[in-house]
Amino acid sequence: MTQLIVLTGPQGSGKTQVSAALAQHFQLSHVVDEWDGASPSPADLAALEGGCLAVTNAELNIAEVPGATVMDIEAAKALLS
Repeated sequence: MTQLIVLTGPQGSGKTQVSAALAQHFQLSHVVDEWDGASPSPADLAALEGGCLAVTNAELNIAEVPGATVMDIEAAKALLS
């Protein structure tokens, strides 16, 4: 199973700025910026070879993204610092 990480946070919080570094940290091949939480589906994102980082400011119910690791922007910044 490939890896899917969903990066969440409010608009203007720096998600896009850290997305490349975060994808590199987790060795993910794909970044989907401005993901709306629905399309493409989490299953389609998880199926991308090499893994995927989906960046969103959508309000997500964690149960709607099964099998994904959901990380907020503050946790991502702390991990990369």
